Amino acid sequence: MAAASPTPHHHWHPTTGSITSSEHSIVFNDGLNIPAWLSSLAQCPSLAYIASIPVSSLLIGLTQLIQYLVVCHVLHLTPGDLQMCIAGTTGHSQGIISAVAIVMSSTFESFQENASKAVKWLFFSSCHAQQAFPVMSLKSTIVQDVVEGGEGVLSPMLSVTGLSLKDLESQITNTNSHLPEGSKLFWSLHNGPKAYVATGPACALFGLVTSLRKLHAAVGLDQSKMPSLQCHSVFSVRFLVVSAPYHSMYMNKAPEKLFQEDLRGEELWQAEDLQMPVFTLRVVCFNVLFVPFHC
Repeated sequence: MAAASPTPHHHWHPTTGSITSSEHSIVFNDGLNIPAWLSSLAQCPSLAYIASIPVSSLLIGLTQLIQYLVVCHVLHLTPGDLQMCIAGTTGHSQGIISAVAIVMSSTFESFQENASKAVKWLFFSSCHAQQAFPVMSLKSTIVQDVVEGGEGVLSPMLSVTGLSLKDLESQITNTNSHLPEGSKLFWSLHNGPKAYVATGPACALFGLVTSLRKLHAAVGLDQSKMPSLQCHSVFSVRFLVVSAPYHSMYMNKAPEKLFQEDLRGEELWQAEDLQMPVFTLRVVCFNVLFVPFHC
């Protein structure tokens, strides 16, 4: 997919990787020269930088769009032809943007135009997400504690699988009772049966983790002969590799800034122009950042 020429409102030049806006360059301190990263391993930034929200969000979207384009070429179909083979599109969280770009495209030319719009949205939204929740330095003792505890690397989103929502909410409420306003925790993703994600400041989530450890059954513990009331819960806890608490109130100012400051009120797509259904669950375009997501 050829890189689209930047419009007057763009602050990123895909072919050179340069960021022309000082406001946005703050979160891209190692640049965004994706062609150079692909051509030379020596020019690739660190894994931590690639995993940061501004970079990873954009790369995930690009990968999704390129995969669809590859399918078109492998099957010798235009985007419009491929649409005839499917009933609709959908996407998890930010994936809904790629889904919209796909259904708006009937030709390779329109696909490039819509892919450019999608990348534009992802660029600005990920910038504002990180600016709304800057990366903070954490105590090394806390960082080491969760690594040794098997929960991964501290982040603003914590995956909890195997625990009931009632028990999780109880633990979150208890943890929040010790936290000041502006540092509260929420559960914001329901990804399946007993699969949830809690969001909030990493240090606050560490407090939740320490509470959850008390409920957790030790690895390898045989509870088959224990009375049910004495049995510990069997569940897993793992920090997600992410640098912003998506789908939470911490992101609630980002969509308006994106729409008013970056897009300047421009509507990228019109609903009546959709070529087929885009299936979503409560989350729509600009609400991707902060609306809780339920699968």
